[in-house]
Amino acid sequence: MSNYSDSAGTRRRRRYEEDDFDLRRRRPREPAQVTGPILPLVYGVLSCLLFCAGPVGIALGGLAFWRANLALDELPDGRRGDAARSRMGLARILGCVGMALGAVATVVALILNVVSPSGKGNQQTVAQQQPQPGPPPMGQRPPQPGQNGPPPQQPPVQNPPPKDGGQPEVLTLPLAKSGVTCAYETERGMVFLTMKNETGKPMKGVFGKVSFRDDLGNAGSYSFNAGDVAEGAIIRRQTLGRGVKRLTAVVLELDYTADGPVSVKGRVPDWKE
Repeated sequence: MSNYSDSAGTRRRRRYEEDDFDLRRRRPREPAQVTGPILPLVYGVLSCLLFCAGPVGIALGGLAFWRANLALDELPDGRRGDAARSRMGLARILGCVGMALGAVATVVALILNVVSPSGKGNQQTVAQQQPQPGPPPMGQRPPQPGQNGPPPQQPPVQNPPPKDGGQPEVLTLPLAKSGVTCAYETERGMVFLTMKNETGKPMKGVFGKVSFRDDLGNAGSYSFNAGDVAEGAIIRRQTLGRGVKRLTAVVLELDYTADGPVSVKGRVPDWKE
């Protein structure tokens, strides 16, 4: 009785093991998938992101489409290349979308450029149409950078017109006979021209201009408004340069009112260190 039970249990165990072996042997094996290149997908995504750049989006989309086609030709047939084929198909779709969006962006940019010219050209046209400002009048200092305009000036005091209705005549004097004296001064490498009123009369509404050349080949001019200057007082102490060795072609021009309108112009002697 014991031998029969052992043999029956052994047979059942052997049958179960054979069935399990058959199931393992008949279980299908999944084929190893081939990994395709990743660059076509990268190019396709970039072409969709950079479509506003126009030609850049078109170029990236075309590159993604071309690389995906090359990869599809190199993939093996069968189930081993299914995953890689699906990725390359996605890359081709992204490349086509990027090329289409880039073409639309390029056409829109060209239309906008033709319909509305650039703002820079319009600004240049407006600037050409506007009249250019002329040189500042005699006695008026040009505005310095950061200033809105010339400093406030006092209008020169003019004599009333004669009773016969004519205009007062301007007395023109050379510098040598005007009573205006000029002297050079130097201080810490700076050259100053000091002008003094020695006409014997007060000067009202003094406007002036000094022009000169230095040994460095520079030509300069300064305009100033001295206002009213008493007799014997300094009209202006004007800086003419720093570190120069020689000043030539120094010319002084003055407009003021004494007994009547007076205009003074003359050459100041050259200065040499």
